[in-house]
Amino acid sequence: MRTDGSRPRSRTRDFQAEVRSWLAANVPTDLPSMDTPEGFAAHRAWEKTLFDARLAVVSWPTEFGGRDASLLQWVVFEEEYYAAGAPAR
Repeated sequence: MRTDGSRPRSRTRDFQAEVRSWLAANVPTDLPSMDTPEGFAAHRAWEKTLFDARLAVVSWPTEFGGRDASLLQWVVFEEEYYAAGAPAR
């Protein structure tokens, strides 16, 4: 059994690659402002898209629609979300 922690790092890198790829393919580029009824509806639809990918709240347990992500994976998700230029939440 390895005790150097390489497997958790590998899982985090795999998660990062998955999130980066998913965001690149799915981030909307033209959402209207959340301050309008149309924008509010569009942002709700975006949140549903995130939820369907189990990315709305990655730290939640899987049985509640999350990914049971570690703290590090949650931070990685937030960094990738920001880097992708994804909509404000």
